[in-house]
Amino acid sequence: MPNSDDLHWFQNAKGMKVQEVLATYGQPKSRTPMNNGIMRWHYPWLASAYIDFKDGTAVSVFYTAGY
Repeated sequence: MPNSDDLHWFQNAKGMKVQEVLATYGQPKSRTPMNNGIMRWHYPWLASAYIDFKDGTAVSVFYTAGY
């Protein structure tokens, strides 16, 4: 079960460039373009997890840690 350490690890993605995210977290399961110029990468983990990119930089992350 994911815990607060997992959440902290994933939140470190904010501010990373695309290549850094790929090296750290691997390929996403899918990528979804949003209406506001954001590209959302979804990760196939137990919890809901995604990273939003704008202009090649991670601007936000979302991770439920399974709850």
